[in-house]
Amino acid sequence: MSGHVSEVRLRVRYAETDRMAASIMQLARASHQLPEDMRAGIDVLAGKGMDPRQAIQMIGPIGRLATAMKVDLADGSAAAFANLNNLQVSLADTTKGLDIMALGSKIGSFEVADMAADAAGVAVGWLVAPPRIPNYLQGMGKLLQSA
Repeated sequence: MSGHVSEVRLRVRYAETDRMAASIMQLARASHQLPEDMRAGIDVLAGKGMDPRQAIQMIGPIGRLATAMKVDLADGSAAAFANLNNLQVSLADTTKGLDIMALGSKIGSFEVADMAADAAGVAVGWLVAPPRIPNYLQGMGKLLQSA
């Protein structure tokens, strides 16, 4: 009986791995990136402790950022993780957070990699600031629109 249960679990894992691989291929095509580069971005996120299934959800917007802004996928992954981990940008708002970083990069000549590296400091400043602006994305969006 235990051999049968192990075999079923193994089949489920293979099926999930196949679905993940298919998702990566589809996201790579959609963002005009190589699947190997997309996997490397997922590896960066997983290496920082993120669940690979969540990393796959984030890699699409990261791939689009990499294509549009000529950003290395590893830097884009680090930026997305910094948004999620340090700035508390939700997984669902990954695209918005990266769009704001891209706009900031375009307007202020900041590199996305530098923004990712400084995200922890921004988060500390944001958390100790008066609670006039309840949301990082909302606040940064308004700030960049006025620039």
